[in-house]
Amino acid sequence: MTRQILFQQWQSYFDKAKIPYKNDLARVEYVSSADERLRWETNMLPSDDLCRENAVMLKRFTRYPLVIDPSGQALEFLYREYQEKNIVQT
Repeated sequence: MTRQILFQQWQSYFDKAKIPYKNDLARVEYVSSADERLRWETNMLPSDDLCRENAVMLKRFTRYPLVIDPSGQALEFLYREYQEKNIVQT
């Protein structure tokens, strides 16, 4: 299930429960600061919504994530963003 479909389902539940919400809510802007997004851009994260949503999830993980990155874009970002954590690529 894609994130967009999941978000649409949530909106449907909100509508049924008469819970007000912003239809144009920018999820990434809601859960991250402008400073974080600027740092991500500086650290070579592409500026599309999917990449930013992934960055938010990585920021909040409590376990080691499995990142599958055939293009290598995420790897470059991760090395720059988390350089002090001694990332290991396997």
